[in-house]
Amino acid sequence: PASNNNEYEKISQELRLSSTTERMSWVAGIYYDKDDNATDVIWSSMTKDRDLEGESYAIFGQLRYALTPKIGVTGGLRYETQDKEMQDNKSGNSFDDSWDDIAPKLSVDYAVTEQVMGYVTVAKGFQSGGFNAFSTDPEYDSYDSEELWSYEIGAKSQLFENRLIVNGALFYMD
Repeated sequence: PASNNNEYEKISQELRLSSTTERMSWVAGIYYDKDDNATDVIWSSMTKDRDLEGESYAIFGQLRYALTPKIGVTGGLRYETQDKEMQDNKSGNSFDDSWDDIAPKLSVDYAVTEQVMGYVTVAKGFQSGGFNAFSTDPEYDSYDSEELWSYEIGAKSQLFENRLIVNGALFYMD
């Protein structure tokens, strides 16, 4: 770009509560994020002067319970909502949209030994849609949200008095 004058402001906060007992551990929390971005870019043939704002909120929790000394089950849930706006100061166009999603997680782990643990996990991931401040074609001024399901099987180990850590996983994402 021939000229670039951008301003970014961001606030991100997370508050967590957690507890661990012999058979159970849990974490719960809330999350807040706010973005204010002013983009002023001038290329030789084009000027982009756009303001982007967004706020997101989430509440989440996860609980692991030891069914036996070797087998544990973990369940989690996250609810997230995002609101975003974009103002094109040059054309006067404005865009706003919101997205929300519930993302669950389920996992089972098995302690093969004290140093080696295997696990299987199924979880959903989510990314909200949004707006592209640098788009040169109105067709690409916005984009849709995305979600995926992840399936994973793996092992984690701490060997030789924790001097060697070996972890591995196979996963499929849809």
